[in-house]
Amino acid sequence: DVLADQKGECVICLEELQSGDVIARLPCLCIYHKK
Repeated sequence: DVLADQKGECVICLEELQSGDVIARLPCLCIYHKK
């Protein structure tokens, strides 16, 4: 998936997610950088 408008924090590395980042989503709906 690609992050659209939302911003948040990667639950793995704790860096800010930016619009356009390639992400993956856990079953609990937490998002993290795919790579």
